[in-house]
Amino acid sequence: MTDTNRDDGAGRDVDRSGFTGILEALVGSCGDGVAAVLVDHEGESVDYAGALSPFDVKLAGAYWQIVLREARGCRLLGQLRELSVRTERLSFVVSPLHEGYCLVLVCGGRTSGGAPQAALQRARSALCREAGWPEDSG
Repeated sequence: MTDTNRDDGAGRDVDRSGFTGILEALVGSCGDGVAAVLVDHEGESVDYAGALSPFDVKLAGAYWQIVLREARGCRLLGQLRELSVRTERLSFVVSPLHEGYCLVLVCGGRTSGGAPQAALQRARSALCREAGWPEDSG
């Protein structure tokens, strides 16, 4: 991934959708939110928001979709509700949604203890409503 502090002016490479505002609100509700992406079951970006370039946010979404799929296949873990990874520079929160879709939130390295759960829950609920999915289908 590229430097999250740069503003490369890449802009969006897709039109805004009903999901865009939800993702923007999620990124804005996290003190050091960088980006959020809604990913389908094949790892394709449905929509995204934030400061990462379109390429980087889509790549992050596809990558974490694969990790989520692999983790969900591990019976030892039981039902996976959320996957969180913190590194020195970035933190990632991956939330399963309906039928293999997932929400990926990218935050800066200052995030401690994960992203605000209330903000994630609001975003999951809003995404499910917008898509017409049942909210407890992740």
